[in-house]
Amino acid sequence: IDIQVAKGLKIKINRISVIIPIYNASKYLRECLETVLSQTYSDLEVILVDDGSNDGSSEICDEIEAIDQRIKVIHQINAGPSAARNAGLKAATGTYIGFVDADDMVETDMYEMLISTAIVSNADIVSSGVRIRSLDGQEVRESIIKHVQKMNREKALEALLTSRLNVAVYSKLFEKDILTEIMFREDKLYAEDKFFVFQAILKADNIIVIPESKYIYIKHDASATTSVISKKNFDAFELAVETKRQISKYYKKLIPAAEYNLIYTIELLMRRLENEKMNKKLAVEKMQCLRALKSTHIAAVWRFGSFKEVIEYCVLKYMYPLYGLYRTIIYQLKRRFIQ
Repeated sequence: IDIQVAKGLKIKINRISVIIPIYNASKYLRECLETVLSQTYSDLEVILVDDGSNDGSSEICDEIEAIDQRIKVIHQINAGPSAARNAGLKAATGTYIGFVDADDMVETDMYEMLISTAIVSNADIVSSGVRIRSLDGQEVRESIIKHVQKMNREKALEALLTSRLNVAVYSKLFEKDILTEIMFREDKLYAEDKFFVFQAILKADNIIVIPESKYIYIKHDASATTSVISKKNFDAFELAVETKRQISKYYKKLIPAAEYNLIYTIELLMRRLENEKMNKKLAVEKMQCLRALKSTHIAAVWRFGSFKEVIEYCVLKYMYPLYGLYRTIIYQLKRRFIQ
């Protein structure tokens, strides 16, 4: 696929509905919307879902709606980002669906590139790369591929489950038809976007990943990833278990990938429990993870993971009383290496 040729083709006009959930984002909202509304692809429907903001975000939404006919504003009582995105999905009239977080930004040609690729390649999902920008302006590309990757459903599922495909909804363009029976899990606060992408791929036949990084994720100090671990973080574990269950039922060849996804999720959670000294406060959740780990196999992490992940898996599964010592050693080695 030649992306530059695709961009230059005269294509059938297809509206893109861009859904932006908003909660107390007044500090960043105008800059975010400026990048969305200045897209080189103009046939946009921008749905702003104000999720009960009380910092002036609601007024900004109404102000911009009054001056740009592409804007549609939904005000609702605070119910969380999944409920906000679901409200946007119900209101969307576009042929394609995109998502943007209110404190992030997008390159001006992001949606032109995504929809050109989708139409020329007959793709159900097109995924862009992501640039992670810190508050001091430094940027890191989350992943680097040199060429366009075309995947069928099975290859895309394996890539998603083994961390070779970006899990975020905001880096992707979805054909609306595949989302008709899919909604975000409103009972989950963590990993709900990855599970949404998983469900979308289950409905897709053709998935394209482009090498260009068009979405700009702004890393804020107060982001959810830097908050203290709590019971809600274990939503990720529960969704990884549900993912494995669905894969085991319909795609048995992908069971190792689903098992690796579960192991990877457990390792992240156990690492945080140990690092933040929360083992006693979240003892029930810890034991659920350890029991689930007992039913997994080292072959999955050996095939898809790193050597470090294999070692951590063995310590967690067979020598858990030594896990605290293992994490202390890793921490000391990191400090020495950095110095």
